Amino acid sequence: MVADIMKTYAPDLDTTGWWPPPAAQEAPRHLPPRSRLHLRAMDARDPGALSAVFDEYWPAYRKWFTRDDHPHSSLAESEAALREHMPELVPVWQSLVRELGKGDEIAARFLTEWNPPPLTSNCSQAVLGDGRLVRNYDYDPALFDAVVLRSAWLRPVIGTADQAWGLLDGMNDAGLIASFTFGGRPEVGVGFGVPLVVRYILETCTTTREAVSILRRVPIHVAYNVTVTDESGESATVFVGPNRDAKVTSHRVTTNHQGRVDWPEHAERFLSVERLDTLDRAVRHGEDVVDVMLRPPMRADRFADGFVTLYTAAYDNDTLEVTYHWPQAQWTQSLHGDLDGRLDVDLGASPMLL
Repeated sequence: MVADIMKTYAPDLDTTGWWPPPAAQEAPRHLPPRSRLHLRAMDARDPGALSAVFDEYWPAYRKWFTRDDHPHSSLAESEAALREHMPELVPVWQSLVRELGKGDEIAARFLTEWNPPPLTSNCSQAVLGDGRLVRNYDYDPALFDAVVLRSAWLRPVIGTADQAWGLLDGMNDAGLIASFTFGGRPEVGVGFGVPLVVRYILETCTTTREAVSILRRVPIHVAYNVTVTDESGESATVFVGPNRDAKVTSHRVTTNHQGRVDWPEHAERFLSVERLDTLDRAVRHGEDVVDVMLRPPMRADRFADGFVTLYTAAYDNDTLEVTYHWPQAQWTQSLHGDLDGRLDVDLGASPMLL
């Protein structure tokens, strides 16, 4: 279906290796298409917790990671890239290779997140003036790890996990918050998957300026908009990706383009401009941004397109808590308090729509 859409809307676009995206082909699909999320909150220090999740998801991730249509880096190349660009994470990676990958060479490469197959999610995010970052994560529910992970590898961090130890969004004990959205460009280059870069920022930085320095130098293989905000209230959004230098901006609101629309077909299909205008207006007028995120056009329910708002997360660097919101539920997790272990959420669609 997505391939047909691309032929209709962008017949001249070279989509080799990019379209259809993994959501439409051999992505790390954990479950059949579903309208319910089964979320788990866990601490990486709990014996066996992370290993159990990895064992559950690894067959799907392995199939995705070893796709024949994607060039593969060797373990030596992957480890060298990690040592060059994120050396502080090397001991953690080595420990996870032993604990999760049990020494498997493919798992070791996967855990570096160096040159993985490209993934696109849509998403929206906004930095508010009260120390919060609010974001919608829009993706296919069957491709979502549905894990909130708290860890203390280099420092205490909590966030929404992806690819075992990467993060879609998160916060550390210094009150630094980071989140990303897809940047709306089809190019794929050489670099890391952005979830591990978000992990690296939160493990090693305390301020927005430190995070920006990392985003300027670490190569990222797909275009993303990475937003960071710290306890002082300083924030930045950095446009990263292949074939361009990172661009640091003061944007407090982002969707799925990088200032200008580079990929009109994608922006139109996934309402990037409309969502940006709606969110920007809400922030400027002092509206309840969480409430706005829970309504169209911000909230998506296009299951057939893999464009579904899986959660709205509000990170608070005063309380060091993250609250996940849905129209009918909310779920708060703390960096230092007890974790609220499990939650089932109905995304509001009949399975017949899937």
